[in-house]
Amino acid sequence: MLVENQNEQEQINQSGAPDLVESGQTQQAETVTASEEFELVYNGGTDTPEISQNAVQAAKRIARKREMQMQETIEKLNKGEISDELKVAAELPARPDMQNYLSEDALERYDYDTNKALAQFTSDQNQWLIDVQEAQNNASAQQQKKVSDYINQSSQIQGYLKQHYDNAEKYGINDIDEIEERMKETLDKGLFSDIVVLFPEKSAAILKHLDLNPQKREALINQHPAKVIRDLTTLAANLTFKTKTLSSAPVADTPLGTGDTGSDKSSIMEQMKKAADKGDVKEYRRLKSLL
Repeated sequence: MLVENQNEQEQINQSGAPDLVESGQTQQAETVTASEEFELVYNGGTDTPEISQNAVQAAKRIARKREMQMQETIEKLNKGEISDELKVAAELPARPDMQNYLSEDALERYDYDTNKALAQFTSDQNQWLIDVQEAQNNASAQQQKKVSDYINQSSQIQGYLKQHYDNAEKYGINDIDEIEERMKETLDKGLFSDIVVLFPEKSAAILKHLDLNPQKREALINQHPAKVIRDLTTLAANLTFKTKTLSSAPVADTPLGTGDTGSDKSSIMEQMKKAADKGDVKEYRRLKSLL
């Protein structure tokens, strides 16, 4: 939903999610929320989606939880706060044991010469220290690469998430956070992420459509991954947004400017309330300017 002034949005306090309708069966929203809004049209198949009541206020701001969580993770990694799953432990070689050089059986290898055994132990100990340092350096390099790759990948995903939430806000899918929570309970985490990464322009619309059509959501869960991607691609192609021009005619009511000042103000406030109830932003602003 597109409303220019946030404060006026909060005062108007009405529904803002787009209607999800079949092509050829366009269903206008009962509550007008702006001079222009979008409706989500599904052009595939003949099944009629279950239209849920738009109970989300247009003034509600999308929390962008997943985008914020990804940003926090990247910031922690840049500060050197490495999570356990990204840590790489060095594979250290076994340390030389003195008993393997000075025991009776071991001394036999050195002609029972203790000095020769100790010399070999010292040499092996020094090599062990070198091998430990090399293993630690390798582990450190692997961890740095792992963290760097993760940051790069996370930054790309964050970009997709930003596009995902930007489009949700642009087209008035203001309940996207609640939809995501419901989707997490049924969709595989990998599939949930794939929808955002593969279809960032349509991901919010896809999730909205799947939320309204549980039978399609269930079908995705039990399919082969390749079939899932094909079905999602088809779904993305069939979901389109189109602009819906809405009425902004002034509310017929008691003429303004008559009677005492208190009555005028009360009359204006009453008409503002009616305009807000109807979602007539243009009339609401005009009346507000008279106060």
